[in-house]
Amino acid sequence: MTDIESIRLQMLKRLPGRVRWPVDGTFVDFDFSRSETPLKPVAPCNFNSATVIEKEWNSLRIFGDYDYAEGGGAHPYLGVHCETGAVFGLDAELLYTSAMFIFNSDIDRFIQTFLALDRALRLGEVPGPIKERLREIDPGVFERSEWRSFTDHLGF
Repeated sequence: MTDIESIRLQMLKRLPGRVRWPVDGTFVDFDFSRSETPLKPVAPCNFNSATVIEKEWNSLRIFGDYDYAEGGGAHPYLGVHCETGAVFGLDAELLYTSAMFIFNSDIDRFIQTFLALDRALRLGEVPGPIKERLREIDPGVFERSEWRSFTDHLGF
């Protein structure tokens, strides 16, 4: 069992509360403010009334979300898996793939990846090939992660 409170405290200490990244003429806004209070499981109030809460979603503790294109695109939640500590996205509106998708194998690797991308996208500090750096951070997960899809989209 993963120590969810320890994970929450790491996020508070190492991640900004909110971040806006410019991407392809629009923005991706991350909000980690949920980590200011104890992390909670997925609840029906997180979705519209027609959404059925899948059993596997109960294993997540939500610590944030992100919004693509200022409400015009995706708006998934970010959560940590209680048993494994892996970080997943959760988008109940995905129709053709799983609503849960992996970002990183643990919170430390998520934070390292996020901060590397933050330096590149928000601050313009690109220390060498970013995709290679992200692959080094989480070699067992990067190739199938949401970060891989994101960096492919950006052409990194």
